Amino acid sequence: MQLNRVSLAGNVCQDAEVREGAKEKFCTFSLAVNQGGKDKGVDFVPCVAFGKVGEIAGKYLTKGKPIFIEGRFSSRKSDKTTYYGITVSNIQFLGSAEGTEKKSGSAKEDNSSDNPFG
Repeated sequence: MQLNRVSLAGNVCQDAEVREGAKEKFCTFSLAVNQGGKDKGVDFVPCVAFGKVGEIAGKYLTKGKPIFIEGRFSSRKSDKTTYYGITVSNIQFLGSAEGTEKKSGSAKEDNSSDNPFG
């Protein structure tokens, strides 16, 4: 049995960016995730969202916003490099970053067809 499922909580690194793919629009952003404990470091995880989830991400994800995401690990190869990231199927807004309006909610989507990670 194989399982490809990822759940992460962290802060959005920069405002989400909506892009035009071959088949549909998608949204890209990065998530800063603590490695656990003080002074253990931070991982910066590239993420992509499609469809309704991508629309919501593009509209509401701004730098510093705390979120929880679910999705799958994905990869995309180019000439000599392989890029890794998360294809997001669910976003939950966890509250507010300092100085922003406090909201919580979620967006879900089950399938995506045009994946820049592979």
